[in-house]
Amino acid sequence: MVIMANDLDDPTAIGCGSFYGAGPVRLTPVDSCGAPIYGACSAITESYTALSWEPEIDDEEPDPVRTASGKVCARPKQRCAEISYYTVNLTLCVKDPLIVNLLLPKWRPVKDGEGKLIGNFMSSELGCDTGYALETWTPASTEDVACRRGAGDAVACNNEYTLFPLVFASGHGEVTREGEGVTIQYTGRARLGSGWGRGPYNVLLGPDGLPAPLPEKIGPKDFGVSFTTTVCPPEPACECVPVERPVPDPADLDVEGVRGERPRVTACTTFDNHGFGDLVVNWGDDTPEQTVRDGQRVCHKYPADKTGEVTIQACDKQTPVICQTKKITLPLPPDEPVLDLKPDPDDTSGMGVCATVSVPPQASKGVKLEWGDGVTEEISEADLKDGQKVTRCRPYGQPGIFTVRVTRNDKPKYRVRETISVPIGQPPTVTPSVAAKVLTLTVDNHGQGLTRIDWGDGSQSDGPATDGGTVTHTYKDDGKYTVTVTSRSNPLAKTTTEVTIGSGGLTPPKA
Repeated sequence: MVIMANDLDDPTAIGCGSFYGAGPVRLTPVDSCGAPIYGACSAITESYTALSWEPEIDDEEPDPVRTASGKVCARPKQRCAEISYYTVNLTLCVKDPLIVNLLLPKWRPVKDGEGKLIGNFMSSELGCDTGYALETWTPASTEDVACRRGAGDAVACNNEYTLFPLVFASGHGEVTREGEGVTIQYTGRARLGSGWGRGPYNVLLGPDGLPAPLPEKIGPKDFGVSFTTTVCPPEPACECVPVERPVPDPADLDVEGVRGERPRVTACTTFDNHGFGDLVVNWGDDTPEQTVRDGQRVCHKYPADKTGEVTIQACDKQTPVICQTKKITLPLPPDEPVLDLKPDPDDTSGMGVCATVSVPPQASKGVKLEWGDGVTEEISEADLKDGQKVTRCRPYGQPGIFTVRVTRNDKPKYRVRETISVPIGQPPTVTPSVAAKVLTLTVDNHGQGLTRIDWGDGSQSDGPATDGGTVTHTYKDDGKYTVTVTSRSNPLAKTTTEVTIGSGGLTPPKA
């Protein structure tokens, strides 16, 4: 992803620095999915002589298809190189049985008669049932920058922080016994697919200026993360430091209906508890509460006759006061957002366009509005008012044809788009005439070509072939209908008129 200048609140606020030396290393046990194992022992040490990581690059090009004579028949599309994994090498200068157990989980601990951990059985297995997260801190290159005195006795640190959240043992390296001491090398392989989330530790300053976890979760294609931080690293200790389960943020609830269901009374919800385990869900009806796994997708069907607003509540099972609620409306409206584009009434140049975006109540995290000329606006849930709607207006900088898109942030597969042309021309002039159940329209599109007519009863047809021509439509039932005439070449140039079929009466056209 290329960082654009308008992505930054302040283009000059960039954390740069050079770093020298080595700080502490923290090893945290993780399960096979990369989630921290709360209550287990972590270890913090500075007793290492070397730490390195090297990527394994997969850049092999596929072979072309050749004919029997050896000529190239088809050449496969070239693909981008990618990283398969990182090889992590850590050389320790002390033998800490706890660290050995973290680096090689299959090596069972050895305890003496007093229960003290004194060593490990050297198993032939490496295993991948559990792994470890590796964090490192590297101090800034100058002492006055690395540790500056703040107010009172507070110390502000400046370090390069690096995290590999999912490392599995891949080997036990060389043990060197020399006159100057003993060193032991351990090798691991950093993989994708971590369930670390934002992590259990405060490693940077949050928006409120207080120490906080990672600003966002480790993604499915992220091997790790590296950044400059002013939050001081933990103090090294030759002891077990239990991994404490932090108070989680409320879970994310992404809701969608079942395509094709009538009425739409089934709410399919994906529960994201950010790697903190099970949730207890109350569906807002008479059914018993349900325990769901973190990341699980569950579909709940309400009675077919149930209508109105329903509140789904999901609470963290271990910390029940941490809850998230989501209000939905039954039957569920379509999952796609609705986009209504109109000329900006305050713009006289014809270049201004207003977009009214309607978002279904089951959506969360807002939507992204793309104007088609490189300008994108994020619309948050807080922006949606008056029935989940918001209107944004702006002028285009130059004439052209643009495709405006609206995409749900929680489920990008639900999106809508509309193509427009600016400047917006004069709307068609429409003259209606009613005789019994037959409506006749005289349409003048002012030299802008053909039109399209929505007759208001579910049917559509083309307008007359020439300006000033007429077109007729026969209705089946009496009643009031809203007829819309749209310029094909300029979709925002449209006119609506209300007609009454059966008892006479017309409403003047509206542009």
